[in-house]
Amino acid sequence: MHFLLTTLKVVCVLTTLMPELMKDDIVEAIRRRAKWENDDYICRGHILNDMSDSLFHIYQNVELAKELWDSLESKYMAEDASNNTQNMAWEDMFESFSVSRVIDKLPPSSDWISVTDVT
Repeated sequence: MHFLLTTLKVVCVLTTLMPELMKDDIVEAIRRRAKWENDDYICRGHILNDMSDSLFHIYQNVELAKELWDSLESKYMAEDASNNTQNMAWEDMFESFSVSRVIDKLPPSSDWISVTDVT
């Protein structure tokens, strides 16, 4: 998704705040604000478009692309960290189990050939 938003040249709204408008703003400042709002609209639309229906219904009312992105990122980064912790626990358990099985298959130490026996 980040790659798509970068390709569309709208990813900037995920890291920059909406430009403030003052009473005496010049035409250029108004154009920058309008561009930012358009980019935000496109960015938010693409993020929402790629969601499943169940997620869309949860996030459809988030107004800004940055808020939407940050919300999704915090949700999935937390889940990813939890999954990584679970995966590491499973890997540790599997590794311990595998090492135990190998050790159990080794002959008793009295059956081992010592280095002095070979030479």
